[in-house]
Parts: sequence; C-alpha cells; structure tokens
Amino acid sequence: MFILTKEVASLLAKVREKANLTQKDVAERMGIKSKSGHSYIAQLEGGLIKNPSLATIIDYLNACGGKRLTFFTELDKILIRQEQQEIMSQAELTTKAKMKRVGYKTLIQKLDRDTALYANKIKYMLRPIDKHSLKDRIERKVRMFLLNHRIEKDHVPFYLEYAFKFYKREIDELPIPPIDEKQFVKIGVRQYLFAPIRQIIFKTIKAEKERLQNFRQYSTEEQKKLAKGFLKYRVVIEQVEFEVHKILNDLQVKEIFYMAYKDYARSCYSVLNKYSEKDPMLLKHKFDAITEKWREKGLDEEVVGKIKGVTIRVFKELILKIK
Repeated sequence: MFILTKEVASLLAKVREKANLTQKDVAERMGIKSKSGHSYIAQLEGGLIKNPSLATIIDYLNACGGKRLTFFTELDKILIRQEQQEIMSQAELTTKAKMKRVGYKTLIQKLDRDTALYANKIKYMLRPIDKHSLKDRIERKVRMFLLNHRIEKDHVPFYLEYAFKFYKREIDELPIPPIDEKQFVKIGVRQYLFAPIRQIIFKTIKAEKERLQNFRQYSTEEQKKLAKGFLKYRVVIEQVEFEVHKILNDLQVKEIFYMAYKDYARSCYSVLNKYSEKDPMLLKHKFDAITEKWREKGLDEEVVGKIKGVTIRVFKELILKIK
C-alpha cells in the first residue's frame, strides 16, 4: 500500500508534464481503456486516491517514461521534511520566542535550517567520511592550538595552509611527496610546531574513521530523541553566540580570540545542560573547573565572566520554552 498525499501526488503530475503527455495519454499507456481513464489519472495526481498500490505508481512512472530513481529520490526529500516538521512540533516555543531575531534571522528560521541539517546527518550517518566537515573540525583544533602558542594573527593563515596540505594528503591517501616546509619557515613560521599540527590531523582522522566503523544504526525513536536534543541546544546556543558576539565587539576583543570565547560559551552550555538540575555545589565546581581551564589558555577574566553570565541568563530564559 502506498500513502499518497497531495504533495506526493503533485510529483506524479510533474513527471507527466515533463513527458508532454495528457492524462488521457497516460491512462491509455497504463492499459486503462475506459472513457473515464483520464478521470482516474486526474484523481491520482490530485491525491484523491489515498492508498494506490505501489505497482500502480510504478505503472504510472513507466507510462510517462519517468525514472523511478528520480521520483523516489524526490519522495525521500518530502518524507525527510515531514519528519523534520514532526521533530520541530515537539519543541513548543512561544510565538514571541519563535519570532525573536538572532542576527539577521528569526530563531525559528535558524532552527528550521539547523534541525533539517541534523536530521539528515543522523539519518545518513553510514555514508563515507564527510571530508568538508572533517576539515572544518581540524581547522578549529589547529586554530585553538595556535592560540595557545600565542601565534601572531598574520601568521595563522600560513600554518593553516600547511595543515590543509597535510590533511589533503592524508585523507586522500596520496603518495608521499613531502611538503616543502622550508617555504613556510622563510616567511616566519615556527618549524617545531609542524609535528604537533600533524599529530592533531592524524588523531582527528583516526577518531572519525573509528567512529564510522563502530557506528550502529539508530532507531526512529532514537533519531527523534537525538534531533530534539540538538534542537534544544540550538535554541540556546544561537542566542548565546549572538550575545557573546556583541560582548566581544563592545569590549573590542581581537578577532583572533572570537572562536575561543565562543567555544568557552559552548562549554558553559554543556555544564548547564548536564548539571543545572543537580546539586548547586556540583554545578559551581564544574563551572570553576572549565573557567580555570579556559583562563589558562589566555582568555581574559573579565570577558570570561561576562560570557558565563550571559550564557546562564539565556539558558534560563529559553530552556523552559522547550518541553
């Protein structure tokens, strides 16, 4: 049995129109000889025949010369959107919260986008390594490493260029020619930092490969639970990052530190999410531990205090609006 909604039925009409066929033409090709054949096709394309057999849909596609793969690929996109709407409906935000502007978009626009991406991610996690996403992850780690070593802002792009060349060679398993490190040393790059950068890349690639090897397929309910947890995170973190950006601008913090401060804000969210409903002393201890860790990395105490405060405020304001 095939559940035919109006949205799905409209795909059928598009297949026929693309083939320049009338409803009567399709009926005849399907072997429907009665005078009302075109009427049956009209009802099928209008979603009025609720449960046609899958064989009927295949016959229709064959009659139109339509590619089955193309049709069912489009159908899958519709089903993903329907799943996404179901996930979004579980996050009962007030109208005021939905329309709250975070940067150039409303909160609900950002959540629609982010949860759609996440729903796709957990649905198709068995795909090969996402090289673009992995490269972004490596860039974040290398930037943090450079920040800890007080590397001048002007030199950061050169270290990243070296890291990306090494990453491409490793991820694509290219035959070695060694990277010419001398060209980087000539422009002031510290050669002794190459080895730890390579180690970052080795470990990140290895961890991603192991994650994919050990992955088990999530059930539908687990997928919904994961997506809802991500949605809760995005509700808070979108607003937190917007507020943090304003703080950094107001205090004229150097742009090179922005990523580190936003990562600190995410750490604050993680602590709140895990411990906000537990012993207040445990929550304070966890906050003190992560704050000290980030201060050791060179973050300013005043800025860290303001970011911690705004993260707690936004968390309390928004987290209760998601059931």
